[in-house]
Amino acid sequence: MAEAPASETILLVDAAPLQCSTVGQYLRDCGYRVIEATAAAEAITALSHQDIEILVADIALRDESGFQLSAKARKFGLSLRSW
Repeated sequence: MAEAPASETILLVDAAPLQCSTVGQYLRDCGYRVIEATAAAEAITALSHQDIEILVADIALRDESGFQLSAKARKFGLSLRSW
């Protein structure tokens, strides 16, 4: 497994805290800096205060969809790909 550059930060958003922390720990083990959020509102706060390179979001969040969050993330200059 290749190490991620130290400068890459992932914003991980999932409404299930256990799932979020499990995936977050895996990404940390791969060398990424990870910021976790369990709601879109938390994610928007992180986007406004942190340099985020990658957004990984569940589609079904408590306060809005992952698609809506992605659209808002683009306003912060985050270049996103969907797959």
